[in-house]
Amino acid sequence: MLTRRRFLRGVAVSAGAAYAAGPAKRVLVVGAGLAGLSAAYELEQAGHQVTILEAQTRAGGRVQTLREPFSDGLYGECGAVRISDQHGFTHRYVRQFGLALEPFLNPKLAPIFFAGGQRLDLRRLGELAGRYLLPLTAKAGDASRDDWTPAGLLEYDRTTLPALLREHGASAAEVSLLTLGFDFEKPSAAHLLAEIAIDSSAREWNRIRGGNDLLPKAFATRLAGRVHYGSPVVRIAQSASGVQVTVEQAGRRHTLDGDYLVCALPCTVLRQVEITPALPAAKQRAIQSAHYTAISRVYLQSRKRFWVSQGLSGFVTSDLPFDRLWPGAGFDPDARGLLHTYTWGPNAQRMMAQSPAERLRSTVAEVAKVFPEMPDHFEGGTSKCWEEDPWERGAFIEFWPGEMATWPAILKRPEGRLHFAGEHTSSWPGWMQGALESGNRVAREIDQEPAPK
Repeated sequence: MLTRRRFLRGVAVSAGAAYAAGPAKRVLVVGAGLAGLSAAYELEQAGHQVTILEAQTRAGGRVQTLREPFSDGLYGECGAVRISDQHGFTHRYVRQFGLALEPFLNPKLAPIFFAGGQRLDLRRLGELAGRYLLPLTAKAGDASRDDWTPAGLLEYDRTTLPALLREHGASAAEVSLLTLGFDFEKPSAAHLLAEIAIDSSAREWNRIRGGNDLLPKAFATRLAGRVHYGSPVVRIAQSASGVQVTVEQAGRRHTLDGDYLVCALPCTVLRQVEITPALPAAKQRAIQSAHYTAISRVYLQSRKRFWVSQGLSGFVTSDLPFDRLWPGAGFDPDARGLLHTYTWGPNAQRMMAQSPAERLRSTVAEVAKVFPEMPDHFEGGTSKCWEEDPWERGAFIEFWPGEMATWPAILKRPEGRLHFAGEHTSSWPGWMQGALESGNRVAREIDQEPAPK
């Protein structure tokens, strides 16, 4: 996290690039997710004037914590869940804002891998990962560095991970086990191997005590008065002298002017915004064609954490329709608890097609195949499907073969007075770390831009 002194002194948070202190600039920030909030916060710390425009009535974007309809202080994460000890940007802000972390995992509790109607031998899965995945991720480099990029993996961008595993001698059965609980058929192998490298670089995982949305709330509190909610942007225009956005509120439109603009919208939403003059053709193609992962979650409130009594963590990776099951915070076996699904791709879309009541009924029935105790302990729940969210339209960007080698650089490239942030522009797509890194990057970019005349 940068202090004002460090910012003005020209010390970068991550890669050592210099800041150029100068006259204040008026910066419009579109989107109050972590990318937009961190960019606005850093720019204001450097003495610039920021105005943040957010379509929703809350800050955080895809960092969203559900506290209703749960009992006894339970809460569930809709989007970002975990923080690695290697996520430097995230930890800096957590410390800066005085937030508390708590363990995400209890190492004494075991996960379950479940396929073909039975629990799998974890040693066998470990052997397969060591044989096939670790040699591939060896080219990733140090994914714990704040300036890390997955350049060493780009040779695998031509194909999918299942196809790459088969090329390296894995049988169909081994590929099925190695991709259990994920939709690996369409994304680029480079994209997925980068995710595995990020995951495996962690020594420990944490969450923010009380809910991960406390991080965007901390930003919003410090930016109070600069965040305008219920303000969807429908048009962005730029000229040699500045930028202008058109905002629609209650059926009426009005405009705001600035010197520079930070666009922190996901591609799925940005493609609905008119931009004048038009962006370069390559950037338009990337924005219009970008794929975002379908993720659906169903939350089951349980009268007791019966899984803890059995020495189990509640984590399940399976070939069942819910793909994966994650526990909420807390390890007391006698207290109420939450289990929630993490369902990908086609399974997530099938779940989205169900009514909210059907989602709960079908999920309880499927979870009972792993945990027969679930129906007796189930007290109620809710669901979240990210493709249904009109201001997100998906959970995070997913690069398909041939895209990762070119699209990230195109998506993050400034275009005149427009600067682009978001997890889709970072080396950590889908992570809070990536959103925060991108916010810091655009803050540096704009601080180094020419001062307004």
